[in-house]
Amino acid sequence: MFSLGTSGSSSSEISNTIFWNNGEEIVQTDASASVNYSIIDDDTPDGSVSLPAGVTGANNLDSDPLFLDAANNDLRISASSPAFDAGLNDIISMPTDLFGNPRESYTSVDIGVYENQCPDAVYAAATTFFVSSTASDGATGLSWGDPLTLAGCH
Repeated sequence: MFSLGTSGSSSSEISNTIFWNNGEEIVQTDASASVNYSIIDDDTPDGSVSLPAGVTGANNLDSDPLFLDAANNDLRISASSPAFDAGLNDIISMPTDLFGNPRESYTSVDIGVYENQCPDAVYAAATTFFVSSTASDGATGLSWGDPLTLAGCH
């Protein structure tokens, strides 16, 4: 759960964040708030995002973020996650995610704190992947000239 603000004069802006499977995800207090480009589990099965009164937002999703292994606290997103390439680039101030991977690997940043390095689109078009322990970040793995790192895909 995330509580937004404590007094009428404060405001919060949250973007590129995943609020998922924690009960009541967002609680609005006496502040103005905006939540954008985020995945929010609002406990409704309709697929649309319902924000609390006083909270505005746009481009939010109510879809399972498809974490790799949430039961064991692996909150990286899978390549088929709706968070993949769905974030807002304009607000990114850090060039890397929590693992040190480049934040903008493809068209847009991913929603959440981890950037997926290998999209399904790359896999769908290829049958052979090239991997090297000395490869650079952000590679596709489609040739020896652009190999993946050993830890590049998840």
